[in-house]
Amino acid sequence: MRYDYILEAPGDTPGWGGWIPDVPGAIAEGDTEQATVRMLEEVLEGVLEFRRDKGLPIPGPAPYTGPVPDGCRLYRAEETPNLRPTIS
Repeated sequence: MRYDYILEAPGDTPGWGGWIPDVPGAIAEGDTEQATVRMLEEVLEGVLEFRRDKGLPIPGPAPYTGPVPDGCRLYRAEETPNLRPTIS
C-alpha cells in the first residue's frame, strides 16, 4: 500500500512538517524535506503496527481530494516511491 502525503515547507518556524491524510496520527517533523519523509515512513509503520496489534482496522489508501493548505504540497502515491510500509 502506498499513501498520499502532504509536506509543509518551512515558514515562520524552521523545519518541515508532514502528514498522511488517510492515517490518523501519522504526523512528522524534520529538519529537511527528506528527513520529514523518512520520519513519516517510520510513523506510518508504527501506526499501522499499533492498529494491527490492537485489532483495529487498517486504513486503506485513497486518493486525497481535500484542500491543500497554502505553503504545502501534496505528493500522490502513484508519483512517488515513498511511504510504502514494510510491515505486512
